[in-house]
Amino acid sequence: MKTLWYISRADGPMPWNPQGMASLDRTRIEALAREVENADFYGALVATWSSDAMVTSTFVAAATTRLRVLTAVYANLVPAKLLAEQARAYNALTGGRLLFNLVNGRDDILRTYGLNLSHDERYTAAEQYWADFRQHYQADDFFGRTPDLHDSLSEEGVPLWGAGDSPAGSAHAGAVLDGYLTMLKDLQRTRDSLARARRAAAEHGRAFAETGVMAGVTVRRRREEAQAHFYGMFEDLGPQILAEQLQKAIARRTQGRESLKTFVAPDAKRQSWVDALSAGRLPTLTELHLHGAHYAGFAAWAPLDVFGDGAAAVYFVGSPDDIVDDIKSMKAETGISALVLTGWPLREEARHTGNLLLPRLDDMDKDISA
Repeated sequence: MKTLWYISRADGPMPWNPQGMASLDRTRIEALAREVENADFYGALVATWSSDAMVTSTFVAAATTRLRVLTAVYANLVPAKLLAEQARAYNALTGGRLLFNLVNGRDDILRTYGLNLSHDERYTAAEQYWADFRQHYQADDFFGRTPDLHDSLSEEGVPLWGAGDSPAGSAHAGAVLDGYLTMLKDLQRTRDSLARARRAAAEHGRAFAETGVMAGVTVRRRREEAQAHFYGMFEDLGPQILAEQLQKAIARRTQGRESLKTFVAPDAKRQSWVDALSAGRLPTLTELHLHGAHYAGFAAWAPLDVFGDGAAAVYFVGSPDDIVDDIKSMKAETGISALVLTGWPLREEARHTGNLLLPRLDDMDKDISA
C-alpha cells in the first residue's frame, strides 16, 4: 500500500475557519516535508491552493531525499513543452521523484486563468495536452541528444495520477492516467468509481499501475481519543460558520437555485446534517458516522459532504485496528493499492499517522502476501 500525505498551504489547527489558515512559509513547508519523509510515507501530494504547486513542490523535494512528490497541475495553463522541460530538470535533480496529479478544476477557478472551456471540453483538451507532454518529455534536447531517462519512475517519464468520477473524467482517466484516485465515499460508490475508470482504461488496452482513495484520517491509540479529536474540529468551527460554508457550496453547485434551507440531500443520513445546521446545531458524532471507521467530516477546501461525492471530506476515525480493518476490507473489495491521506494540523497528524497507522499497513500487506 503506497500511502501519501498532503502538503498544502491549507494548514493550521483550523484552516477551514477564515481566521485559521497558516501563511505560506518556507520553514513550515520544509519541516512538514521532513516530517512526512521521516514518518516513512511513500510520498506527498502538493496541492494547489492560491500558490503555485510546482514551486512549492521543488522546496519539498529539496528538503527531502526519498519522498515522491505528487504535484498538482492543471493542463493547458503552460505549454506542454515547457512543463516537460521543467519535469526533466526536476527529475534530474531529485533522482526521479516527481509524479503529477492531474487536476481538471472548476469552471470558476479556470476562468481566472483565462481557460474558458466547459467541464467536458477541459477533459478532451487535457488528453491531447498530456500526450504532447509525454512526447516532449522523451524528445531530443537542444543539442539533438536523446535524454537520459534512467531516473524516471516509469517508462513514459513522469507517472500521471489523478481523479475523475464523471463520464468525461472516467474516460480521460482511462486514456491518460497511470494512477487513478477517487475520493473516499461509501463502499458501493467507491467501488463503482474504480470500476468505471478501469473499464475505460481497458477500452484503451491499458491498466492502471495504481488505484487508490483520497481521505481524511484521525488515528489515536484508543478509538475514543480519535473520536474526541475528530468531533472537536466541529466544535471548534461551530454550527454558524459550518452552515455558512455549506450555504456557499450549495449555491455554487446548484447555480444559486438552492440554499441550505431548501436543499434536499440524496439520502436520509445527509439530510440529517442539513436539518441540524438549518436548526442552528451541529450534527452529532452518531449522525456523522457512516459505517465502520468512516465518518463524514470536512476539509479545508470542502465543507460537510451533503452531496454524497466525497470531496476528501470522509475520514477514517479510530484506533489503528479500526482503520486497518476498514482498509483491509476495502483493499479486498476494490483492489486499491494507494492511499492519499490528510488531517490537520498537517505536521502533527502526519506524525500520529506515521507512528500508529503506517506500521500496521505494512503488517497488513505482509499478512495478505503470506
